[in-house]
Amino acid sequence: MNHRLRGLLGALSLGLCLVAPFAGATFHTYQIDEIYTNADGTVQFVVLHEAAGMNGQNFLSGHTFTATAGGVTQTYTFPNDLAGGAEGGYGYMQSPTAFTRVLIATQGFAALGLVTPDYVIPNGFIPLANGTLGYAGVSYANYATLPTDGTNAVFVNAPITIAQNMATNFAGKSGSVSAVVANYEGLWWNAPAGSESGWGINFAHQGDVIFASWFTYDLTGKGWWLVMTAPKTGANTYSGALYQTTGPAFNAVPFNPMKVAATQVGTGTLSFSDANNGTFAYTVNGISQAKNITREVFGSPPTCTFGAGNLAAATNYQDLWWAAPAGSESGWGVNFTHEGDTIFATWFTYDLDGTPMWLVVTAQKTAPGMYAGMLYRTTGPAFNAVPFNPANVVATPVGTATLSFTDGNTGTFAYTVNGVSQAKAITRQVFTNPGTACQ
Repeated sequence: MNHRLRGLLGALSLGLCLVAPFAGATFHTYQIDEIYTNADGTVQFVVLHEAAGMNGQNFLSGHTFTATAGGVTQTYTFPNDLAGGAEGGYGYMQSPTAFTRVLIATQGFAALGLVTPDYVIPNGFIPLANGTLGYAGVSYANYATLPTDGTNAVFVNAPITIAQNMATNFAGKSGSVSAVVANYEGLWWNAPAGSESGWGINFAHQGDVIFASWFTYDLTGKGWWLVMTAPKTGANTYSGALYQTTGPAFNAVPFNPMKVAATQVGTGTLSFSDANNGTFAYTVNGISQAKNITREVFGSPPTCTFGAGNLAAATNYQDLWWAAPAGSESGWGVNFTHEGDTIFATWFTYDLDGTPMWLVVTAQKTAPGMYAGMLYRTTGPAFNAVPFNPANVVATPVGTATLSFTDGNTGTFAYTVNGVSQAKAITRQVFTNPGTACQ
């Protein structure tokens, strides 16, 4: 056993407490058996195990699963019983619960599609350290730390062991979470969060490629955007060439993609320390800098997964979108960061003189599949300003925008900018099949 594993086991104090059974108790022989979490707490699960060989232990409805850390307790109430149990010709047939397992897992785990959880808890429900988990007042697990390498779980029945995770549900279906490659899709900004409010960078992450659209300001303070197709070049590292583009004005009819011209202005490298933090290093027109970056969180962040299958079925619209049919107006796009009932959209397009222009909208949900808000254009400190002072960022309202979706892959982007009103049919931009979906 290596030193790290010995240290982890030494720090792990797991106590199981069985309350004395009472007459008619039909849930109490399940015990906490396995605990798993990834590094950011989005993918977590607990397996309960019926180890007493008793049937009829399926009546979990109304009982609770709790997680406590730092004096704060989160509570999940089981909404229904486990399946099984029926009236037969010889009386009531008990549910065959003997030696079965029950899977309690987060929304992020459910999104992986490995095994269907019996009960779904919110992401981050299980504390990563110094936590206590409790099942129905009859089984408890106390721990100082949990493995977060993406592979190992803690098995709490004596002897306590750390081993490859194995999620098993009541139906007996099992699956193991691999050390999943993080998906970095979403809107990022300078770290610490809010320290350089006014610029940001969107990542569309599909397969081993990140398409980055960077929203910043040129040397005159005018809004300026650059793009980068960054293939994976190493562990948690993505690199590529940075381009500035010019093209037809936002209101051009038709928008001719043949008139879009891209000019390389530098290079960029994205390096990630975990799923939520990283570094953006770049050279632009001979100027080299590096920024610590983190995800911009303004609501309940979704979990994004590779190879999500049917994008039309998605109910979270976070992604890079462009004009439909796909490729018909290549050269502009709009990024949606969808958290809760809010979509923050960054639209990269062109001014009346063909130079880069970007606008933003915080669009609140107004009806099922519909979001609307005010469009703003900003000016601010140049991309290379040291320090970058967010107090010098000025946002000016220039119009309104409405987003309406008929399904997870089809929508309409309607806007009015400086008195010009238009509507564009839009779809997700998929550059590595089958894309990425968030939920």
